[in-house]
Amino acid sequence: MSVRICVPLGLATALFLGAVTASLGASKKEVLQKIEKIKNTPTYYWGEGQDKDASKAREQAKGHLANQIQVSIQSTFEGVQEEQGDRVSESAKAIIRSFSSVVLSGLQEYQYEAGKEHVVFVYVDREDVQKGFELRKSKIKALVREGERLERDGRIGPSLRTYYWAYLLSRTYPEPIPYRFEGEDRTITDMPSALSNRIQSVLRDLVVTVDIGHIYEDGSVLMIPLHFAYHEEPINDLSFGYYSGSAMEYVKVPPGGSIEIPLFSFPSDSSFTLALNIEYRYASAMSQVPEVAEVDQFLGTIRFSNRKTLQIDRSGGEIVPPPSPLIESLMTLTRTQELLERLSRYQASGELAVGRKDDFRPPEGCYVIVVDEQKVFGYLRFEGGLFYDLRSKKRVLSLSEKFSGKTQIWIRDLSTSGD
Repeated sequence: MSVRICVPLGLATALFLGAVTASLGASKKEVLQKIEKIKNTPTYYWGEGQDKDASKAREQAKGHLANQIQVSIQSTFEGVQEEQGDRVSESAKAIIRSFSSVVLSGLQEYQYEAGKEHVVFVYVDREDVQKGFELRKSKIKALVREGERLERDGRIGPSLRTYYWAYLLSRTYPEPIPYRFEGEDRTITDMPSALSNRIQSVLRDLVVTVDIGHIYEDGSVLMIPLHFAYHEEPINDLSFGYYSGSAMEYVKVPPGGSIEIPLFSFPSDSSFTLALNIEYRYASAMSQVPEVAEVDQFLGTIRFSNRKTLQIDRSGGEIVPPPSPLIESLMTLTRTQELLERLSRYQASGELAVGRKDDFRPPEGCYVIVVDEQKVFGYLRFEGGLFYDLRSKKRVLSLSEKFSGKTQIWIRDLSTSGD
């Protein structure tokens, strides 16, 4: 798919401060000869404008030049069409603006007078255009590598931010970007989709647990101890917001992943829900990467699932997120053969993933069904590195002792997006 890019005439003048103007000492004839030579040389893009106002003539020339540049949008642009629907035109503006900045940053210029009007001729080397695109691709890859490094270090907040910035830039790049993420055995080329999946995967695998035994009241304030982990390792840097009962509070998780948050108003019931909103966009820091800030103006906010819901139970019961209707339907089964048939059906429909513990990375949030050849003995949830019985909502201190000699079937519920 090939799209002709037309740049708005009001494109920021700052992009062209490096333009080279013809020497005032050069004769009009010499300038015209040079212009004619450039027009007949296929290694340049060029544009020409004429007006009584020199600045208007320059803008016309730059618009003419940009109209000569064709960019193959391919899968990225088609993906924008499918995803954004009636917002395609806004996304197209972002692509136009982004590419124009790259293309026109190396602009050169000649000008002369024709009667009472100014004629401005601008041109740019095609190789410089290609170098600009390569620099943009290198910037995207550098951001992704930085995001991976931050993720390894447990700095999940900055990692999400950097992945998000790379995602925005990749949405405006016209060609596939080959890249292999650390630990992956294949190279991806659809960078926007890969980064979208990466962000959602990090948010999904982020585990927040409540230390129920250490909730306490400080006067009229209820203090809630939280622990944040990612792939079973403590998080070292993450920002989140929550409603404290009087206002939205924004908190940064310290190294070690543990923090206490105050609730100034809370239900009198022993059990209630606490919602955390994980921050990932960091719009205020976008000025650190001017290219991203520019693209963001056109693409606007792109939301990913970023909400963690916690059940707080002060009655002494353990914290176990309520199972979905699908899991509840499994809990009615007591015979192994019937269970296996149901699991096979749900797995075929894509509602469940079934396997062993090692098949799930991380295993947080998985369910474990304990069976022998005939009977189902228990339904458990693995949360915060611990096992909880779904029926009693109590912690199982030793799985091997309570269910010695039994088989464990690990499953992940895919029937709902969850938290």
